[in-house]
Amino acid sequence: MGRMTDDPGLVFQFHHCQTGTTSVNTADTVAVGTELCTEGNTGNSSGAHLHFQINLPEADDTKPTYTHTTDPEPILIERGIL
Repeated sequence: MGRMTDDPGLVFQFHHCQTGTTSVNTADTVAVGTELCTEGNTGNSSGAHLHFQINLPEADDTKPTYTHTTDPEPILIERGIL
């Protein structure tokens, strides 16, 4: 789980990391491009992958949630990722 430190304060969730590979800690500020973990097959998944989701600023950033999700495509395009 992570919240942008810049506006608009979007919340990012990353799921299914391989056990023991998480390379960041609670309250860390990470730079763009920082490796967070190795994709895995934990939780309710059917194969190795890394799921990420973007939530709006009003979303809770202390636990996984599916409320306040937003379509990531326009954000990724705006940032030059897609």
